[in-house]
Parts: sequence; structure tokens; C-alpha cells
Amino acid sequence: MIEIETSANNEVIHEETYLQPSYRVDKRQFTEREYNKFVKLRGVRDWSTLSWKDVGKPYEVTTFAKEKKEWESENGKVLPVHTSWEMFNRSFHEWFVKDVPAGLNQSRKRFISNALKLNVKETAAALGEHLRLHLWNYVHRIQDGVWDPRGKRALFGDTLT
Repeated sequence: MIEIETSANNEVIHEETYLQPSYRVDKRQFTEREYNKFVKLRGVRDWSTLSWKDVGKPYEVTTFAKEKKEWESENGKVLPVHTSWEMFNRSFHEWFVKDVPAGLNQSRKRFISNALKLNVKETAAALGEHLRLHLWNYVHRIQDGVWDPRGKRALFGDTLT
């Protein structure tokens, strides 16, 4: 599929973008100015002058995953950073390999079945699962893929050409 776009000067731009079954291929060429259109860098010259008031205090984690607590109670020590990252990456990867349409159908059936039985707790759990999967699909598979072509080029620059 070839899409015709116009530039800021209303000149017709013939560049190739097309849709694959699970992603969009975008081979448009940008000038450096267009490429960095939404990037505004204000670099720090002297880090010693910065304070938390200037940059904002980072988010402090006060609750921890059940798996982290279980690992620490089983091993009797603090979860090492490397092991923590392995656990996170394994968990995160599971979301990417999910069969989303099948998962949505299954959670929808579970929701309807429990709603018909008036099982409030299971109905709420099934609805939560359905909404999490639906949101994951929207944010990470739809929005993330089209949000910023610079990220795609940075990751897959050699394979896009």
C-alpha cells in the first residue's frame, strides 16, 4: 500500500509505508529537522549544581512484587539485581508472546460465564484480566508500534532498509 502525504509546503511526497499483518513498515525519509521535530534537549553542563528541587525527586517504590517477596523468603537474602532483571524480563516477555485474540476471547467467555452465575468475585477478576489484556494490546502492540519512528529506526535501523 502506498500512501500519499503532503509536506508542510503542500508538496506531494511519494514515500512508501505499508501494513503487514502485525506491524506497519515505514520507509519514509526525513530531514534532520523533521526527524527531531519533537525532541528538545536541555543538557546539563554542571551536574554539581543540580538539586532534587530542580529536577524532581524520583519515584520511590514502596510496594514489591509477590515473586520478589517469595524469592527473598525462600533464599533468606535480598534479591540480587541481576536475578531481579531476569525475572522481570521473563515476565515481560510472556506478555509479548501471548495470543491476544485467543486470550481476549477466553477472558470474555470467563467473564460472561461468571456474570451469569452471579459470581461477583470471579466476574470482577475476569473483567480485570480482560481489561489488562485489552490495554496491553492497545498500548504495547498498537500505540507503541506507531508512536515514534525514531525509536524503531534506532532499534532496527539496519533491517528497515
